[in-house]
Amino acid sequence: MNSIFPELPHTLGVYTLTRLIELRENSALYEAQQTHVDRSVVLEVLQPGVSHAEEVAFLAQARHRVATSGMPHVADVFESLRSDGIWFLTQELPQGRSLADIAAANEKLSVLHICCIIAAAAEMYGECQQNDLSAMPLAPSSIYIEESGEVHFLSPLVEGQRHTPAAQMQATAAALWTVCPEEKEPGLGRTVTLLQWLNEGYEGNFLAWSELRETAVTIITQLQQNARP
Repeated sequence: MNSIFPELPHTLGVYTLTRLIELRENSALYEAQQTHVDRSVVLEVLQPGVSHAEEVAFLAQARHRVATSGMPHVADVFESLRSDGIWFLTQELPQGRSLADIAAANEKLSVLHICCIIAAAAEMYGECQQNDLSAMPLAPSSIYIEESGEVHFLSPLVEGQRHTPAAQMQATAAALWTVCPEEKEPGLGRTVTLLQWLNEGYEGNFLAWSELRETAVTIITQLQQNARP
């Protein structure tokens, strides 16, 4: 799918779209400024001209995401709106930088930050499983991390589609491999093994998100303890 608005900035209602974040199957994510309150947000814009069924599914998904705001590590979703005949969904712009931006700058994350993202993803996807919510595998442009190690995700919830935990794990691993440190640092060997478990499973079987989170938290705890004077 091509960008909906090839020339930026573009005004859509009270929002000024400034940057394309990600292209999805029937929609595009843009960073935008809400002009009347000077607030940075993310707009997911539905591709104009989609079928009525796809439009209905997008609106159902939007309502679902708004209703489930408050999930751990997921950016708040505000509302769905229509302007100039185009439907779009607004959500909070996460703090920090996306993995896509970090990779584009040819930068790497620390082992600690890699494990923080795995632990947060495991908590978020685990809650989706527990509440029978369908969540898509997230691209690097939908995963954000702050310098402090705080992790944020754009909403992964989808309507009417089921994605397996294995697909979620493999997408998470793929997003992290590109920013994994190459030089030896404490915990790197264990973290690479954890990424391999995400991508391939262990002895032919994918682990539960809870098991992956437990391993990531153990590495984080050990790194923090070793860093103390």
